[in-house]
Amino acid sequence: MTETSIHQLNVIEFFSGIGGMHYALKQMSSSASVKYNILKAFDFSTTANAVYHYNHPDSIHPSQKPIQNLSIKDLENANMWLMSPPCQPYTRQNETKKRDLNDKRSSALIHLCKLLDEISVPPTYFLLENVINFEVSDSCQHLLSTLRRRNYHFKMFKISPEQFGIPNTRPRIFILASLVKEIPDSNIMNCISRDNRNIDVNANDKKS
Repeated sequence: MTETSIHQLNVIEFFSGIGGMHYALKQMSSSASVKYNILKAFDFSTTANAVYHYNHPDSIHPSQKPIQNLSIKDLENANMWLMSPPCQPYTRQNETKKRDLNDKRSSALIHLCKLLDEISVPPTYFLLENVINFEVSDSCQHLLSTLRRRNYHFKMFKISPEQFGIPNTRPRIFILASLVKEIPDSNIMNCISRDNRNIDVNANDKKS
């Protein structure tokens, strides 16, 4: 493998938690022609940030700066954004009127959409994870509209660990986006939306 064949990812993590996405990057880079550098990570929880640093002692210390206060200058030079926004506004257990955009915990994601709309050089790659129900939220539609305006190729997947041989039923929504190539189809992951058309969210359930 030549040095020129190695792809460099300069990453910003939002809602970084204890570093799960960072761990996934580390696993991927050990078996693929990819190098990565975590430029910044943001999470408001001091406990999560301490555990993140314990899990990744050779990496940066996550910042407690509120994501709602970030500016475009804070996000320069990154070609990948990773995020797992708070799930409480979208979870099926939340049956109150203060959900989705009416829940203040959704404001950080909406602010990131605004920055993504305005930044002169948007990230080449984008990944979001959230709970089932996020895909039918106004927040999700706001994000997908932003991705379309910035000309991303994207797909939304409904994924659960048992699809990968892990005995745990925990379905989650993942949105993958790229500016340089279309997101490939998968025989394992259930695609429920892509670029400019939606797919029946329950299509896989109807087959089973």
